[in-house]
Amino acid sequence: MKPPKRFQTATVDRALTAFSSKTGRRRFLIADEVGLGKTVVAREIVGRLAERKRKPLVVFYVSNGTSVATQNKTRVVEFLPEAERKRAIDTPDRLSLIAVLTPPTSPVVVYALTPHTSFPRVGSALTGGRIGERAYISLLMEKAFPSAWRAMGSDYMRLDATSGWTGALERARERLEAAPVGLLARFREALADEFEAPVSATMRAQVQGKPPRAFIGRLRRALALASLRHQPPDIVIFDEFQRYRHILDKGGQANPLVKALLASGRRGPALLFLSATPTNYSRRDGRRAGAPKRTRNYSISSSSLLERNCGARRKGCLGLSARHYMRSFRRETAMPPQWRPASARRPGCAIS
Repeated sequence: MKPPKRFQTATVDRALTAFSSKTGRRRFLIADEVGLGKTVVAREIVGRLAERKRKPLVVFYVSNGTSVATQNKTRVVEFLPEAERKRAIDTPDRLSLIAVLTPPTSPVVVYALTPHTSFPRVGSALTGGRIGERAYISLLMEKAFPSAWRAMGSDYMRLDATSGWTGALERARERLEAAPVGLLARFREALADEFEAPVSATMRAQVQGKPPRAFIGRLRRALALASLRHQPPDIVIFDEFQRYRHILDKGGQANPLVKALLASGRRGPALLFLSATPTNYSRRDGRRAGAPKRTRNYSISSSSLLERNCGARRKGCLGLSARHYMRSFRRETAMPPQWRPASARRPGCAIS
């Protein structure tokens, strides 16, 4: 593992200062070109935060693709010894599965999540999920709302599973016995948020009137919400965050999963936003964002901003958001003010 460079260490220090603020917003944006070490900075931030905690540091790494998320979650914990590193990344890739599996015993626990799987848009099509999820939900429903579970019938959650269903139930029963205390209560609370009161009667009506996959999808969403509330993250890393407007814009506030994600805990988690491709502008969009009128098609990046504001291209000088970038991004999205990353700059830059 290579040690961080001086400009990366300076970025880590600034980010930790923002995260430790008791009055400000605990979020930080790093907008660097490809190859300038955003993941290295994220790794150092995670390592420094883990040193301050007695309990395992819970990290949610949100990326647009499963392969990218899996690769980068390994890099985020490179500072750990090999045995602890393997345990730290041996985690499920969905919110609903976090409650199914026992958290690993390591100083850091990293969950690599994709936005469309773990935080689907409100109104998007719901699916039945994996067989392990459905088996676990079936046992939870039997304990939480027996009348609704009886209305479903013993094979309702099976869907198209055949020989593997019995084994899935046995594994789910073992995991339920080892589940953390209070998970069942969290699941009841999540179902109360998902369905109208009276909850049990509403679910029985849903069983009779809705396709099985749609109803099971709502149960999966409730389990994900219960998992999120039961094991909230300490830090959420959004890789290429500009791709997740359905999470960060005003519409995201209507999603209970997103609301619980960004407001979990007493102070909420630290939010680290990473971006190598902040935004592209057309001639019309450039004028709207305050760019020169003669500008045709170009891309705003850290280096172009650096040349424009510092007068020279100095690699590594600008890695954090400049005022021009944040102004343009705010106009491009409807991100609520309380979630907007704080603007900052690295030492040596003349950007204000």
